[in-house]
Amino acid sequence: IFSFSASESLVAPGDSLTLSWNAANATSLDLNGIDVTGQSNLVVTPSTTTDYVLTANNANGTIAKVLRVRVVLPGEPIISEFLTQNDSGLLDEDGSASDWIEIHNPGDDPVLLGGYHLTDNSSAPTKWTLPNMTLDPGQYLVVFASGKDRAVTGAELHTNFSLSSNGEYLALVKPDGFTRVSEFSPDYPAQRVDVSYGFDF
Repeated sequence: IFSFSASESLVAPGDSLTLSWNAANATSLDLNGIDVTGQSNLVVTPSTTTDYVLTANNANGTIAKVLRVRVVLPGEPIISEFLTQNDSGLLDEDGSASDWIEIHNPGDDPVLLGGYHLTDNSSAPTKWTLPNMTLDPGQYLVVFASGKDRAVTGAELHTNFSLSSNGEYLALVKPDGFTRVSEFSPDYPAQRVDVSYGFDF
């Protein structure tokens, strides 16, 4: 498998996108249980964030590539990027190189962030709560995941947890305390020093 890509990495529920690949010398190709032998693309319509696994087989063995397509709710903010091993990057107001999480409003209308929650524990969706504030269309917000627990409107924000570089759960949860508008589940992958993980906009 030389390449495996999606026309979109972020879609709304019910939106379609095209998965494309380039594979050679495969006697069979499988995509999430669907036989795609002889094909080079497939249109899919995910309703939730989905990992697509393309598996190629021949006489020499099997190889697989995984591609995640994230489904986000229209009009909602998302976790657009995060950094778990901040050695020489962005410093917080204390001069510490803390972990950080970036929240983005990809929509066309302002989003009221007050009451949204960030968590690194799927069993504790309301672990840390954002204060009353507005995120304008296209705007980004950095929240330090330092464990310092600071949630004051107009001041630098710090969650009450830090992020694991080995990979763990991470989510942005609506004020209802249940609906995940953006999540890395069951875990985001292991991270590297000073290399952030996220999406391009």
